[in-house]
Amino acid sequence: ARKGKVPLPYLIYTRNLPWASSEPMCEAEEAFSISDNQSTGYGMAAAVCSPIAQSKVEILIVTAASSRTARYAAHCLASKPISERPPVVVGVTRHEAFVLSLKIFDHICSYDDVVARDFGRGTVGVLDVAGGPKVMSMLYGRFGTRIKLYMPIGCASFDLGSTEGLDFNGGAPPMPYDPMRTHGAIYRHLGKAKNEQLQRELWTQYKKKMLPLHKVRLHYGAEAVVALVGQLFANKVTPDEIHMCSLWPEGTEF
Repeated sequence: ARKGKVPLPYLIYTRNLPWASSEPMCEAEEAFSISDNQSTGYGMAAAVCSPIAQSKVEILIVTAASSRTARYAAHCLASKPISERPPVVVGVTRHEAFVLSLKIFDHICSYDDVVARDFGRGTVGVLDVAGGPKVMSMLYGRFGTRIKLYMPIGCASFDLGSTEGLDFNGGAPPMPYDPMRTHGAIYRHLGKAKNEQLQRELWTQYKKKMLPLHKVRLHYGAEAVVALVGQLFANKVTPDEIHMCSLWPEGTEF
């Protein structure tokens, strides 16, 4: 670990549970880079673009749109660099004002509004970052046979109920995101050099735009970490915050 810094046994970021990390306590830019899953966001975007997508999608719905992975996927789609993207990208979120300010989705709506809004009559794809049976049932009930691609990715909503026996209402059944297949398809479509250059350019653009919007919060000690997890479950953490946590007290050196 960097001298005088506290190792990070856990990194917590908005709407997600902690995951193990061996990185040292970071400055703002480092924290931002660690907390945003570049590879997954880029892959999610590519997975709904022709010719990589297994089904052509005209309206893409992204749940948990305030989550960092969803935001990076939307940024990649808004830049239109990978190939042909869905014409309409809809972000579904509980943080409408914040996500609207990012200007990376064509439409923003709440979970209640997504079943009532008219986004056109095209085929529908879903990047379901929220996860869980409640959101899945709602979307299949609303769009039914129009759903040609439904890709569950994580469970940012903490809705951990079973989806067994859920009625897909004639729509395509859920197909979990497959990073190996997707990134292999990107390499074949773009080539190694172009793909790597594109990823660097997209991340540089995204970081320049998003980093000034975020605040880094540091939490030391087990009690502080447990308290923050409680805030996450209670939906009291805002999407413009990055929480860096250590189970060790502040000032601990290793």
